[in-house]
Amino acid sequence: MDSDAKLNILTEALAAAGASALAIDARGDVAISTMNDAALERDVAAFVAERLDRIGDGARLVMGRAGTRLSLAVRPTDKEGGGLWVVVVREVRGAAAHAGIEWLNADEVEARYESSAYGIVEGAAAVAAPVAESYARGVPLMLEGELGAGQVEIAKRLYLDGPFADQPFVSVALDELTERGWRHVLKSAESPLFQTELT
Repeated sequence: MDSDAKLNILTEALAAAGASALAIDARGDVAISTMNDAALERDVAAFVAERLDRIGDGARLVMGRAGTRLSLAVRPTDKEGGGLWVVVVREVRGAAAHAGIEWLNADEVEARYESSAYGIVEGAAAVAAPVAESYARGVPLMLEGELGAGQVEIAKRLYLDGPFADQPFVSVALDELTERGWRHVLKSAESPLFQTELT
């Protein structure tokens, strides 16, 4: 069987599973792909290449495009002298359609944190000790306080300084959820509550 036939079998199998894949180098050039949409392929490759220096092995990124949210699993490969990364692309169904649920990557969270009043005034040093203590103890942390006291910014700092900064940060604004959104958060297998390594 020739390589084109093998690629067609792989493409069909991935599509049946609701996914596609591509391998890129550090510049974002595509070495091989199962994607049928050339523009989407270029966008995904460029998006991942921009973040390669900040993500780890097995990183998961989220990417918005044309009103949909894509989940990107990124892993380096030993092929070609270790200079290729395999990206598995899946559409995040439902998550982008619910008001009050927002999926972000570390660079988006960092930009928002740094431009917030809390990030400008307090800076990272103000939460450094509580952040280190929470990770050292290895227990979940609940932030509570008056509205506007900085819980959202502290959660962002925890995420940025923690072990899961190469995974998505999911913000759920409970007061913005519709009845359908509540059902998604509490009962859907695609809810952020039922996924691992998310903040």
